[in-house]
Amino acid sequence: MRAGLRTALLCRTPEQAAQLGRDRHNERYLPGVELPRELRIRALSDGREALLRSDLVFLAVPSKTLPEALAELSRLGVSQRAGVVSLAKGLVPPDGLSASLALEAIYGSQRVACVGGPSHAREMVGPGSSARSRTTRSASSSPASRRTWLPWRSAPPRPRA
Repeated sequence: MRAGLRTALLCRTPEQAAQLGRDRHNERYLPGVELPRELRIRALSDGREALLRSDLVFLAVPSKTLPEALAELSRLGVSQRAGVVSLAKGLVPPDGLSASLALEAIYGSQRVACVGGPSHAREMVGPGSSARSRTTRSASSSPASRRTWLPWRSAPPRPRA
């Protein structure tokens, strides 16, 4: 559980999932930040059940690999009620679309949102972190995503330390 929500981290490879599950931190991207014991860590290939039960799916992949990630999500299936949130920065090849537009093409604008703000993972978890969120055209139709995102849409940015 994280903030009252059951949370799972789906990794690209079984080896990555095993290492993160064992070490409980990601030394490459977030050195020194411990992953909560309650966080379930699995390989994406083993995540079909989690994706089908999800209210929110966050995609934290480089924009250049977003097409492959979306193909894998399509293969595994995502709950029809789930909001899909992009954490990617940059443009998606080959057409140079924003990640939000690439997601909207598959999931529709009612289900897509993006998070922007700090450029590096470390800035998201440090003191004074300041992520910003926005829905693409309208709030997601998922009840969980409405509870999660709507209160933040008009919140003023947090001051940076």
